[in-house]
Amino acid sequence: MFERFSIKGGEPENSGSERTMVLSVSPMLFVLSGEKKGRRIKIDKDTITMGRGKANDVCFENDNSVSQKHAAVSMKEGKWLISGAGGGIVVDGQEVNNKILEDGSVIELGGVRLRFEEGRSTAMWRLQDRSRNRKHIYRLVIMIVFLGIILFVMRFLSSMSSPKVTRHMSEDTCLHFVPVVEEPGVKPVSDASEKCYIMGMAEYNRGSFENAAFYWKEALKVNPGHENAKIKLNALEEEKKKSAARRRNSRKSTDKEVKREDTDAGRQRKHETAEMYYRKGRVFLAANDSKKALYYWKKTLKIIDDPNDELYRQAMEKVNSLSESSRR
Repeated sequence: MFERFSIKGGEPENSGSERTMVLSVSPMLFVLSGEKKGRRIKIDKDTITMGRGKANDVCFENDNSVSQKHAAVSMKEGKWLISGAGGGIVVDGQEVNNKILEDGSVIELGGVRLRFEEGRSTAMWRLQDRSRNRKHIYRLVIMIVFLGIILFVMRFLSSMSSPKVTRHMSEDTCLHFVPVVEEPGVKPVSDASEKCYIMGMAEYNRGSFENAAFYWKEALKVNPGHENAKIKLNALEEEKKKSAARRRNSRKSTDKEVKREDTDAGRQRKHETAEMYYRKGRVFLAANDSKKALYYWKKTLKIIDDPNDELYRQAMEKVNSLSESSRR
């Protein structure tokens, strides 16, 4: 809508966080009726002329009611003035030769009607000062740093309160390092075998049975007479054997359930498959391929496996007849 504007300088209206940008829009003539109806004609210089002649700034060459140089709009002492030497100018219903235009004035030049729209300064938008955005960014960074410090302190305190794990070398072997739990207020254990036993119990309580067995074996390496380590290790081995047996039994029962197809749907599927094989045998027999026919009828007998079934009896008859013919 606005084809020409300029940005006026100056200080912001508020000394705070907002700045007002002011646009100055050029005056225009809006054609209400006649030739060029609906167009906006900007007044971009101090004087413009209107008429039927092509030399005019605004030309209505197809309207015979407009004279060759009908009128001129010019700037006089800060006001816009319309004038015409031969008359024929009507402003707001009054015929005039010279008239100062006001915003919204309706001009009639023969059969052409125009409305004068005075250019004015308008506050179009407000831009935030960058300092306000910087403040938000600084606050966000400070909050992130503060949360990071809190998390670091909480993790440090939790690590201080948890048991410390150190590593010692066992007395009789250099193959493994033996971790030992040291808790605040608890007297440390000096015997290496007892340390291994305690660590094995800790692993057992956590559910790590392999690590528990490893530490109990280490305790027996240091002290073969450690009774508690023997008892725990034997109990763990027995539990492993029982668990393996349970898994084997579970797999066997699962296999039996899979093989067992006593439902009506299962029997129906088996019978449909047997019928398909029986028909294939007949097709191959018609094609004089007795070997393949015999093969499919035997498969039919294996699937049904019920001498009382009609399809079973038919397949058996086919197999017997082919066998007798082959012997001959």
